[in-house]
Amino acid sequence: MYALWNTLGLDEPNMRWVLFGTAFLSAVSAWVGTFTYLQKKSLLGDAIAHGILPGVAGSFLLSGQKNAAYIMIGALVWGFLTVLAIEWITRKSHLKPSTAMAIVLSAFFGLGMMLLTQIQNSGLPDASGLQSFLFGQAASLLPSDILVYSIFALVALIVLLALYRSLTFVSFDKAGAQSMGFSPQTSGTVLSILVVIATAIGIQSIGLILMAALLITPAAIARMWSQRLWTMLMLAGGIAAVSAISGSLISFSGKSMPTGPWIVMVLFFIFGFSVLFSTHRGLVQRAFQKRKNRQIIQRENLLKALYHLREQKGEQAEFTFEEIQKKRMFSENDLQRILGMLKRKKWVLQGKNGWTLSGEGLNEGRRITRLHRLWELYLSQKMRLKEDHIHPIAESMEHIITEDLEAQLLHELDYPELDPHQKRIPYDTPAKS
Repeated sequence: MYALWNTLGLDEPNMRWVLFGTAFLSAVSAWVGTFTYLQKKSLLGDAIAHGILPGVAGSFLLSGQKNAAYIMIGALVWGFLTVLAIEWITRKSHLKPSTAMAIVLSAFFGLGMMLLTQIQNSGLPDASGLQSFLFGQAASLLPSDILVYSIFALVALIVLLALYRSLTFVSFDKAGAQSMGFSPQTSGTVLSILVVIATAIGIQSIGLILMAALLITPAAIARMWSQRLWTMLMLAGGIAAVSAISGSLISFSGKSMPTGPWIVMVLFFIFGFSVLFSTHRGLVQRAFQKRKNRQIIQRENLLKALYHLREQKGEQAEFTFEEIQKKRMFSENDLQRILGMLKRKKWVLQGKNGWTLSGEGLNEGRRITRLHRLWELYLSQKMRLKEDHIHPIAESMEHIITEDLEAQLLHELDYPELDPHQKRIPYDTPAKS
């Protein structure tokens, strides 16, 4: 580990400043980006990131040096101009905000590239170093640069914390926020200012082209793992910091390797992992839940079929495999699997002549049958559907009717005794083992 530390140059204080400074700047950008993501303004960060290039190039032309304070001021000025231009075009031309963003982004970035080309041909000192602002070069940061960017990041963080409640309400419920005295317009303006600052502080470490990814991707990843805002913020900040540290380390290991692309690649790796395995929206979790739901439906359908056979053949009857299969039309393999699952749960018992319901299985089968018949009656009486149309609908709904909805159905139907087909609706009675 010590050898690796020396190899990467992290034994030098300057490199440690760069590493942890970049992590802090990235975390602040991700926190601002979380509110941008929740308010569906993801494209705004991309437009601002491209739009501040003329400010970076212009500040260098005016000052003649690559000074972090001058560059930050130029970036902020052009960032605000980008926001104002987008709002002006949207208001005057009635174009959609996304269209206005695309127009301003293209025009401002084109102007910035023209200025950048002129600077490179001017022969000014440090002119070639401006290329690092496009894709980021964390290793070129000085402690004084990190201090300047960190001051602005700290200001953004303080404003974010001060307006946390209003930004939260506006992000989730604009109408409710207005009724509580929070102005969506004011919050939107403040958020735009924060996005400008959050974008500008990463221009040298992550780069203009890729700052939009750092603003939005951590928030998108965090949303896959949590629905709580505070947890989302902590996750987004942590993911951004880890990605910044990892990308910077990889960048340090190679000569003139840009930092921004590596940070984005780490983010993309975390994003891909989250798409597959996240607890809320992961493909694996969704596949597992889909399989679990299918098993529940199959189990309940079989219990209902066994209850129907019990109604037909009597309480003490046992049902053969063939009788059950004929009643429900399961494949042989599926029926064996589901019967095995019910047997392990002790909901069915296997006797000498076949299968029968246990006490718990009888209660569950009665419940499913009752829900099915209640819903059929509701569709017939209240929705006026024909009797030959109600069975498939009730077959789907019986698996998702909650206890509260069942109570409402019973009250609405006045505790009926028979369903539309004149079959008895079974209510709970003490189960027999």
